[in-house]
Amino acid sequence: MKRFVLPICLLLFVAACSKNNTGPADQEIQNPVGLNATIIASGLSFPWEVVYGPDQQIWFTQRGGKISKLNIQTKTVTTIFTIPDVTATGEGGLLGMTLHPDFQANPFVYVVYDYLQNGVYKEKVVRYTYNGTTLTSPSILIDQIPANGNHNGSRLMISADRKLFVTTGDAGVAANAQSLSSLSGKVLRLNLDGT
Repeated sequence: MKRFVLPICLLLFVAACSKNNTGPADQEIQNPVGLNATIIASGLSFPWEVVYGPDQQIWFTQRGGKISKLNIQTKTVTTIFTIPDVTATGEGGLLGMTLHPDFQANPFVYVVYDYLQNGVYKEKVVRYTYNGTTLTSPSILIDQIPANGNHNGSRLMISADRKLFVTTGDAGVAANAQSLSSLSGKVLRLNLDGT
């Protein structure tokens, strides 16, 4: 009996690890609620963050450095600004974006992006002012965050008490998340002016 236990366990292990050919890629996916997909914009280059703006338009970033708006009614995309020092490498580039919650009174657009500084890949959080057509007055809120071709985090959120939360990835170095001397692998909390 004992000599059959190992072969049986091995057989069960192999069966458990074998490919299941009945997954969604091999079957037609059913749509029980009747949803339909409609393309409303095309020709985009790696859209990353999507924010529904107070102007009833969809604001979005593209990793190469463009910040654009999509008019839902006309389906037209308007690039409102291109950040010149963005470096899109691997999964990096222009990533997170959020708008000030009181955008009418404070037309601030917060972004996080990766760039090269003396050959070293870095990340920073910048606040821009929207003047109705483009972004102006860049103000660097936090800089020198280690970046990499992957694991950059880069999501932004403003809380109800008006704090900016920034997620940073470990920049491909898992130990960064445990190191208090690194801004990587953290959730950072800032005032909206960067202090």
